This record gives sequence, C-alpha cells and structure tokens, in this order.
Amino acid sequence: LVVGGEAALPEKFERVIAALDLSDISKLVLEHAPAVAAASQGSVRILSLCEAHADAEAETRKEIDHLLARSGGHGVPLDIDVHHHGSVSSGIVEAAKAGADLVVIGTSGNYAWLRWILGSVTQHVLTRARCPVLAVPPSVRERVRGRSALESAVLHDEGLETI
Repeated sequence: LVVGGEAALPEKFERVIAALDLSDISKLVLEHAPAVAAASQGSVRILSLCEAHADAEAETRKEIDHLLARSGGHGVPLDIDVHHHGSVSSGIVEAAKAGADLVVIGTSGNYAWLRWILGSVTQHVLTRARCPVLAVPPSVRERVRGRSALESAVLHDEGLETI
C-alpha cells in the first residue's frame, strides 16, 4: 500500500477502483479490491481502458464478466467502466481524482529496476494518484494462514491494521 505525498490514509476504503488490464494479474486485483471494499461496506469501480476499435469495449466487458464470475465479488456493489482513453495511466489517475479512496492495480513482474518491477502504468499511478494505491504483485496468490495477504488486513476506526 503506497500513500503518496498529497494522499492521506482514509479510515475506510469505501470507493475502490480496480484497474484492470485483463492480464493474469487482473484476477488477483479482482480478488482483493472487493475484499477491501467489503471491509468498509464500500463499492468497487472496475476500470478498464481499452483500445479504440469497434469491438474492443464489448470484448473487454465480456472478459470482465468472465473474471467476475470466477472471483465472486465479495457481495459489494460493482460498477464496470470500460472506455477508450489515450493514456491508460492518465485515465486511471483521472478516475482516482474523481473520487476514490483507493486504487488497486497489478504490478508486472520481478525485475531489478523499479519501472520493470511495477510496470510503467503502475509506476505512473503510484506517483500521481491523490489517493492510496495498492499494488498487487503476482506473488500475492500465495496464502497466509488460509487467507490472501489483503484479506488478512482488517480496517479499524483508527485506520488499517494488518493481522
């Protein structure tokens, strides 16, 4: 969880953006974003910025529906937002500025340099979003005491405490 210079850590994460690129890591983002929102009785805006061609939006929505059918959604309200944007990272930052308590985004791999570890989109969002950003690495799939690392996080009135 990264809290940038202008961002403050909210007591609750009620408005969560799940930024999806439809890679394998998107499955992990869809496991964890609703879990965080559920702890605050919040909602998730699933954001996917697709290519500008005729069938892209419909194809993207179909893939998101498929991912949601497998993840369950934790019983929180979900809003699917698929549209075209010139820059994926700027589109995510703009969406966060419009009213998000948290952005959940996947990272891209395990290389030595920050840009490669996080991916250029994730790095851009981490450095420009005005709300906290949870960067989900591929290794989060491993379970801790039968739960994912994020599901082990419990929100309290004083903030976020990890068990």
